[in-house]
Amino acid sequence: LLAVSGVTLATIEENDTDVDLRYAGGLPPHSIEAIVQGGLDADVAAALWAAKAGGIRTYGTSSAATLDTNGATRTVYFTRPTLVNAYAEVTVEVNAATYDADHSDMMDAVANVTTGQLAGAPIRRSDVNIAARAVTGVIDCTRVRLGRTALGVTDLNLTCTVREVLKLASARVTVVLVT
Repeated sequence: LLAVSGVTLATIEENDTDVDLRYAGGLPPHSIEAIVQGGLDADVAAALWAAKAGGIRTYGTSSAATLDTNGATRTVYFTRPTLVNAYAEVTVEVNAATYDADHSDMMDAVANVTTGQLAGAPIRRSDVNIAARAVTGVIDCTRVRLGRTALGVTDLNLTCTVREVLKLASARVTVVLVT
């Protein structure tokens, strides 16, 4: 799957038992779930069909049709990671003479931390701190809080599952100035 054009991440989950584990967030018996970020659906389906063993079914939230070696159309299932909105609160000490008073440079810099974010990858407070300190007029970044809601930000890195991609946006960045 990683050889498919545009694929940036591929993870395979497997249930090789006779037990249906869907009730516990798992997979049906004798199945695989490919969690794939990037690539075209048809290309992912073709590569997955070509790589999987006979008798093993595919499972997931997305699907695409592909042809098997006999020319029969097969539906192949896989999962695309879900985008999850992330929120940041950044406390900075600034030089008022050179800092952008409307905070747009800061909000954009912090949001850009998640450009190219991979499924399952955390947003690290240290990365946000580095981005904030690079903004013109910032003397120091004294606190970074992250969360999945504006009111749920904490002083911890923000984690997610391999089925999720965390995404910041300028509108979800709050800037707190200290003097």
